[in-house]
Amino acid sequence: MPYVSSDGAEIYFESHGEGPAVVLAHGAEGNALSWFQQVPIFAKHYRTVLYEHRGFGRSTCSPEALQPSKFGADLLAVMTALEIDRASIVAQSMAGWSAMQAALAAPQRISSIVLVATSGGLAPPVGGDTPPAVDPLPLAGRLSQLALAPSFPAGEPALAWLFDQVSMHNMNIELLAGRLGLVENLIRPEVLAGYTTPTMVVACDQDTFFPPDLLERVAAMIPGAGYVTIPQSGHAPYWERPAVFNDMVLKFVGEHSGGQATQRSIENR
Repeated sequence: MPYVSSDGAEIYFESHGEGPAVVLAHGAEGNALSWFQQVPIFAKHYRTVLYEHRGFGRSTCSPEALQPSKFGADLLAVMTALEIDRASIVAQSMAGWSAMQAALAAPQRISSIVLVATSGGLAPPVGGDTPPAVDPLPLAGRLSQLALAPSFPAGEPALAWLFDQVSMHNMNIELLAGRLGLVENLIRPEVLAGYTTPTMVVACDQDTFFPPDLLERVAAMIPGAGYVTIPQSGHAPYWERPAVFNDMVLKFVGEHSGGQATQRSIENR
């Protein structure tokens, strides 16, 4: 299996398809398996790259090295290992930290960013700037009840069960969640002066971690950023509403990557 070493971590990655590169970066509830409803579609148009954040899935690091401040460098290390000079980044939840760090560190390497249910590090998750409540139950294995829209588990029990099974591969969720909102891991808005990377912020109307009102404010902080809302979805629209999500993301990426996934090609795929 392919790995790249990055500042005290071994980062697992995959590449599927050919064309302009698109990196799918998962959130704390996921890993590379989370994108099973995207890869077969995206790889028709793009070189579709998956990787697993340090300490998640098959990527390893020590507990001390599980630091959100290293996420952007990890993403760029994966691109370098695959000899990708430039890519669009689709970043969900904690991966927003990765995408924005990478764009600030190496803007010439990032074609566009889609921030999905994430502030990109410009603001903590709801409740993420306070000490986590004591809870004897681990987050992994019960995130379908916390992250997905309230009606989703009853309506799609198989997919809700699979969502929890994927999260069970991530036993560092609590440790990471306690660090995302720390001041040293947040981006100050003034750092974005001169930011030119095409960016779209995607909110979900039933997301309790990064609710729409928070993400609307985040979009206003990012120069030139667009803002859209996906209805009838919780924190994971790639999982809950994949057709809507895929079309929205492919259209935006196609407009900024030089790829062929225009709206017409999406509709005819």
